[in-house]
Amino acid sequence: MYEDGDGVAQSYEKALEWYRKAADQTNAIAENNIGVLYAHGRGVKRSDETAVFWYQRAAKRGYAMAQDNLGGMYDGGWGIAQDKAKAVHWYRKAAEQGNAYGQTHLGVMYEAGEGITKDLKLALDWYRKSAAQNNRDGLYNLGRMYDYGVGKDPVQAAKWYAKAAELGQASAQNNLGFLYDTGTGIELDDAKAVYLYRKAADQNNLNAQHNLGLMYDYGEGVAEDNGEAARWFRIAARRGHAKAQYDLARLYETGEGLVKDYNVALHWYGKAAAQNNTYAINSLGIMYATGLGVAKDPRQAVFWYEKAAKLGYAIAQSNLGAMYEDGKGVEQNYATAAGWYRKAADQGEASAQFNLALMYEDGIGFAQNKRTAAEWYLKAAEQGFVHAQINLGLLYDLGQGVEENKAAAARWYRAAADLGHATGQTNLASLYSEGKGVKKDDAVAARLYLEAAVQGNARAQNNLGMMYLNGNGVKKDNTSALNWFKSAADQNYADAQNNLAVMYATGKGVKRNSKTAVSWYRKAAGQDYGLAVSNLAMMYADGKGVKKNYKKARELLLKAVQLREMNAFANMGYLYRNGFGVKASYVTSYMWYILSIRAGYTEAAETVAWLEKRLSKKNVKRARAMAERCRAAGYKQCN
Repeated sequence: MYEDGDGVAQSYEKALEWYRKAADQTNAIAENNIGVLYAHGRGVKRSDETAVFWYQRAAKRGYAMAQDNLGGMYDGGWGIAQDKAKAVHWYRKAAEQGNAYGQTHLGVMYEAGEGITKDLKLALDWYRKSAAQNNRDGLYNLGRMYDYGVGKDPVQAAKWYAKAAELGQASAQNNLGFLYDTGTGIELDDAKAVYLYRKAADQNNLNAQHNLGLMYDYGEGVAEDNGEAARWFRIAARRGHAKAQYDLARLYETGEGLVKDYNVALHWYGKAAAQNNTYAINSLGIMYATGLGVAKDPRQAVFWYEKAAKLGYAIAQSNLGAMYEDGKGVEQNYATAAGWYRKAADQGEASAQFNLALMYEDGIGFAQNKRTAAEWYLKAAEQGFVHAQINLGLLYDLGQGVEENKAAAARWYRAAADLGHATGQTNLASLYSEGKGVKKDDAVAARLYLEAAVQGNARAQNNLGMMYLNGNGVKKDNTSALNWFKSAADQNYADAQNNLAVMYATGKGVKRNSKTAVSWYRKAAGQDYGLAVSNLAMMYADGKGVKKNYKKARELLLKAVQLREMNAFANMGYLYRNGFGVKASYVTSYMWYILSIRAGYTEAAETVAWLEKRLSKKNVKRARAMAERCRAAGYKQCN
């Protein structure tokens, strides 16, 4: 009565006084209760040794609760030398008398194989006996066995967790919350998960405090509140919960719910890393690799990546592989890079699968093997790794490593496009524009180009400009064409710079300005863009925007020829046909026009026919022979 304050003012001292009177009469219950007071320091100075003394007296008299308590002292080594076998002995004594706590504890020993041969079936049997008495720890452990142990059955796990949770067992509340959180063995219900996590968290269950923080972090079952997430992470982190320490650090690093503070993030990452939390160890590597909160130090990054990698963390293995591939913080070694990528890839890490595919595709560290590259791209692509989806689409598009299949290319481009990736949208748009692998649809192509263009994709901006210029899939609009060409040209996209130059040269969508046209042609020509080189040559030939200079024009056209620009061949023919800066020669002109047709410039056919009417059969034959010699010499001996 005095111990519980039942009908009298609570007083452990008074309780001890009366317990001693009963113990003097060899009352085992009183002896056990004295042990409890000493074990917890209630009304007396805490003394595990004295607690053991009283537990032993009561246990030897056959009192089951004392036997279980004595087993606990041997189990933990409190007040007596730790001895798991003796712990099992006393737990069994209690359990065989039907003591639910002893049954639970004996089950734990069988499950762990401590003090006795491990036997999960017997562990399950003892948990069942305890659960049958509605012992909340027995109920919890029975649920846990169905959750993780023998006879895995999430439905049964949820059933037993629920019974234990109703009795206030905190770990059961947390675990049942997790089942609701994930929809495992029970219908997914985030609100119930939050309710249960909170119940357990209020009992200071560390895992529940962390899980409740996650629910606030992700806005699942509650309104998203990063500040509240940080509060729960901090509570658990301060009590040493490694995952909570990592997540608290993550919020400090990102500034979500907290003032961004890299130093504090480093502190908590360090705390979690000291407990071998691989997420935190990898994050330390990232901070050193990127210089967040610390001086950039690739060697330190390698140190942390390697530590996490050796603990089997796939992302760290992939990151470490990248350091070896790039030679950052460590001597470059493609074989070692591939080895770490392979370890991560075999665990299903998509970034490593992608990187491994790149090495095979480019022949880095391996003999080039695009078929193997395609296999690794596929593994990553199926996980939604967008860059792998694009690269796999390209292999199907070009028929490299796989049989050419435009429909398959379209399928993978679409997967990337659906994730909002500009390159995927652009590549898919090109297939719609050409009607390859999909039904030709300029309107769809224009829409996809627009989606990519507004993200700043220069190729999409240029191609959308062409759609507006030609009125394909959109209403013809030279001004819109000009604007999109300008957006891409400002990103140094050579094709767009050339197209923009053409707009200025012809006065489409803008006032004609030959000098501005020359300026943009030069920018594109500086990137060895053949069409721009050829067009710039003709500005010199015609004296538009620059002083007329046939020598310069010919020099630029020869450069464009080397770049295999088909209209440059025709333009060379034009110079020789008219004797602009060169000695007029229908034979040489014919040679260049023939070469232009072979390069794909079919517009030259009419001029070729015109020249053939003015050349003898002998000179036609001679010109064709000259063309063959020119082509065989790589277009370097063409005079």
